[in-house]
Amino acid sequence: MADHRARKVLAAHVLGHDEDLQPALERADVVITPSAIVQRQALEQVAVLLGGTDTCQEITHLLTTIGLHSTLGRVGYQPHDISGFIAHITGNVDNDPHPEVTTDLIAGIYHDSL
Repeated sequence: MADHRARKVLAAHVLGHDEDLQPALERADVVITPSAIVQRQALEQVAVLLGGTDTCQEITHLLTTIGLHSTLGRVGYQPHDISGFIAHITGNVDNDPHPEVTTDLIAGIYHDSL
């Protein structure tokens, strides 16, 4: 933890262990974590280390291989929940930069993940 004239700042670069992370968080006034870009780069590096270039596919394969892959159905969601998921999407599907994105496509993705 770095001392600052006005407050204590905790810069977290890796996941901490409960025994030291909790006390550090309690003492910190501000917590700084890696940006979304750095997190994405880390995920891309994980995909490379796993032997591929598609982060989502490689991580899904790893989770499935070690028995940790889950589905929305396994955590209790049902087909009738899909319309609620779609209703809570922010933004405008009609002006998505990818011309193939439709509400039906999104519903299909949710359905496949059940």
